[in-house]
Amino acid sequence: MPTNKALLLQSSDLGGSDARNFAKRPNVFKRGDYIRVYASRQSKSSVYNDPMSNLITLATFCLLSVIAQGGSCHASQTGSGNANSEMRTAIKTDKLPAGVWGGQHVRAEVNDAGATFEFDCARGSIAQAIVLDGSGKFDLPGKFATQHAGPIRGDEESNDRGVRYSGTVQDQEMTLTITDTKAKEVIGTFTLKHGSEGRLMKCL
Repeated sequence: MPTNKALLLQSSDLGGSDARNFAKRPNVFKRGDYIRVYASRQSKSSVYNDPMSNLITLATFCLLSVIAQGGSCHASQTGSGNANSEMRTAIKTDKLPAGVWGGQHVRAEVNDAGATFEFDCARGSIAQAIVLDGSGKFDLPGKFATQHAGPIRGDEESNDRGVRYSGTVQDQEMTLTITDTKAKEVIGTFTLKHGSEGRLMKCL
């Protein structure tokens, strides 16, 4: 029998004393030949025992769980994407390939300790390893000195000056710019290829 329906009892089914006892209870009312009994406690509990209400509650809980897990997965994927990006950058970062680099009016020899440069009437050096960033670029301090024709005497004073060697390397080709640190002037820009001896026109 459903709990939210009234329970109907015929008065003939109750004895005299039983009828009087039912009549004294607050939830029992006489109407005609019937006594309507309201199952108040059962009707209250029916709210929790209603299958449809339970189904809706369960569906809502499942939906919230799926949404929460989806957000967690998205955050995890985002963190993984950042880690992969950092790994690609680290792999791309490397030292300038060692060996001879040459071009018009310039020749360079690169090793793990840096590089030496020879120009038509000048020379230069970088005294540290040349490491490329993620874009294949470098910008390092070094020295540069002009030269004159003829032999170099042992008592000549050095005319070395501080410069910056900035370069971009792509497909075994380097674009090199030399800038005077003090004067902030560009001394020259050169294009070098790995493995090339270059072409120099020494001072006469």
